[in-house]
Amino acid sequence: MYLDVPFVSQLDFGGNQHLDDPTGCWYATACMIAYSFEAGPRQGVPALYSRPLPQADGTVRMGHWTISKGWLPTLMQNEHLVELDGGLPATTEALEVELMIWGPLFLPWIKTAGGSSYGHASAIIGARDGSMIYHDPENAPRSEMKLDDMRAKLAAGWPLLRRDAEPFSYMAGIHA
Repeated sequence: MYLDVPFVSQLDFGGNQHLDDPTGCWYATACMIAYSFEAGPRQGVPALYSRPLPQADGTVRMGHWTISKGWLPTLMQNEHLVELDGGLPATTEALEVELMIWGPLFLPWIKTAGGSSYGHASAIIGARDGSMIYHDPENAPRSEMKLDDMRAKLAAGWPLLRRDAEPFSYMAGIHA
């Protein structure tokens, strides 16, 4: 099953402007979760939206700085996020239950791409056959990874987050 969660990219967005925000994964993930509950602009962490980012066309735009644990309480407060009790569920069946109750989940993890590893954030949107389905804001919607493989990639000390909302209150549809 997977939730019909709107995908938000941190790369090549802005229509014809082709903007990139290489360290904006945490903001894009917070947007995906929030848009499953309500429309409207997101707040994120305004103090972190001050990084000059050179773009492919030679212009410089503002983007997001990497989020540190010190800023996590601000993000959680501004975007109405709380820790998911128990962290990442042990089975895909248990993950499906959490997703049906709480909606998409904010996943902080360590990603390896292009020969380097770095902290990253994605939105868990589904589970099936021992794998989790997630929107990776690096232009990879509905990606899949074995749950045990992802468990090994969890960012140490960073909690899995959910929306601070009533159970079953998200607006996303569920697909079998």
